[in-house]
Amino acid sequence: YTLPTEAQWEFAARGGHEEGTWGDGSKILKTNSADSNLSKLAIYKHNKAAMTETGTCSTNSYGLYDMHGNVWEWCQDQYIHINKKGIIEGPEENTFIVRGGSFKTYPKFCRSACIQRMFDYSGNNDTFCRLMYANYGFRIVLNKK
Repeated sequence: YTLPTEAQWEFAARGGHEEGTWGDGSKILKTNSADSNLSKLAIYKHNKAAMTETGTCSTNSYGLYDMHGNVWEWCQDQYIHINKKGIIEGPEENTFIVRGGSFKTYPKFCRSACIQRMFDYSGNNDTFCRLMYANYGFRIVLNKK
């Protein structure tokens, strides 16, 4: 078992749909406010009060719950920054890729294609870490050989 690579995560999140924003093949309707297509699939900033448990939204086309919203999901890849000119400026030390958005984010951050970085704050105090990581989680994958 391992964390997914960011490419594995995106493949699973898209649910077999090459087009579309969400795992059921639908497209984003609103980037910073309630999105009716996303509301069927995710717990995110604009519907978090209505749903509080994981697995309460619809699955994507692969039968996976909560690939969008809920919590940012750690991937095993280290974050590599590419600047506006397309030049690689990384990898950044103590950073990891997270995908999927969380219950605190707008729809634009819940997209299948959205990649964000997460800093490793493990050197800080315990209370800080609990607050910092409150909307982060992980999903494991089984690598068959």
